Amino acid sequence: AITPAGTTAWSITLTDGGDFRLSGSNLLSVTSSATDSVVTSTVTARSTATGAVAWTATVNGRITDLEPFSGGTYAIVVTPATTSGGTATRSVVAFSNSGVKLWTVAL
Repeated sequence: AITPAGTTAWSITLTDGGDFRLSGSNLLSVTSSATDSVVTSTVTARSTATGAVAWTATVNGRITDLEPFSGGTYAIVVTPATTSGGTATRSVVAFSNSGVKLWTVAL
């Protein structure tokens, strides 16, 4: 993290993959894992002030995008079909800036 004066505030080695998003005072990242039948994604929020993990949240399915809003973040989730030839499901999950799952809406 860089301060407004251009100095290093903190640094850590991130093992999270993919895209990072700023949401409120958190830096969010997503990791996913899969078995033959289940995909799960975990959102990790790090404090922009310190780099410490503020919260984590896990959902069933693959988070394909994070979209911050005032007070939290929307996660776009795709859950693969459980059977061959089945149809994947899509949903939006809203998380507060403190990591509380607010709601889920199927698309």
